[in-house]
Amino acid sequence: MKKIILMAAVAAGALFTACDKTGNVTIKTDVDTIAYELGMAASPADMLPTFLVRMGSDSASVAEYLKGFKEGLALSDDAKSVAYELGKQHGMQTKQQMIANVSEQIFGEGAEETLDVQLFLAGFLDMIEGKSRLVVDSVEITQQMAQMELQQRVQDKMNERARVEYAPNKQAGEEFLAAKAKEEGVVALSNGVLYKVIKEGKKNGKKPALTDKIKVAYKGMTIDGEEFDSSESVEFPLASMIEGWKIAIPEMTEGSKWEIYIPQELAYGERGSMPSIKPFSALVFEVELFNVVAPAAKK
Repeated sequence: MKKIILMAAVAAGALFTACDKTGNVTIKTDVDTIAYELGMAASPADMLPTFLVRMGSDSASVAEYLKGFKEGLALSDDAKSVAYELGKQHGMQTKQQMIANVSEQIFGEGAEETLDVQLFLAGFLDMIEGKSRLVVDSVEITQQMAQMELQQRVQDKMNERARVEYAPNKQAGEEFLAAKAKEEGVVALSNGVLYKVIKEGKKNGKKPALTDKIKVAYKGMTIDGEEFDSSESVEFPLASMIEGWKIAIPEMTEGSKWEIYIPQELAYGERGSMPSIKPFSALVFEVELFNVVAPAAKK
């Protein structure tokens, strides 16, 4: 056993002395080797160009990255230097992530338009100074109010863009439903929901209420016939489903199988359910109602 330990020690010693020089540094001790190997382990090496592209730079800027990396390592550890570098890093990340992401939501993927960085900075600095330049209906908008309203404002802009971008999709759905309504065997329910019976239900079969659970097999499709969801047997509360289901399913008796046609506003509307269901999509569901499950007893 002692010979094995001795041989390991000799091998380690050879490692420390064989490295010789690397650039302007010399590896002399085991701690030197640890420092060097830590750098080896941390280096992005061949992945650096890809990393730069992912972070918003380009693959030709390796030299600039290395210059900045060296300067970062050489920085003083005093509080002011640390705060300065943290601020610079935070600003860059904010621009590349937060501002870029919200801009994409508002203007669309690949759009050249972006949020005004100077206005963003003004709002950022004003909050640090405890003031606000934004007044709506004679009420000064506070940070808490801005945080609450921001998501809705962004969503409104996304919906506005979607109404323009997906107008042809909405029109196609309306034309599809109008044509379906004229087909033989298609029955109209309230609010534009249509259905066609594929299989009649049980005689005197139970109809579900909105408070019931239902057990069904279903297939969901776009008006082009593309399937986006299906199940051969599943239970769920009817009240949790889209509005079109809440209108059609209570009219079915157990054992029924229907093809149901739902206007976009009673399905997923202006938001859609991407990527399968685009905004303003009319939908088609093939539904077989196996049975109505009584709601769980209240405790």
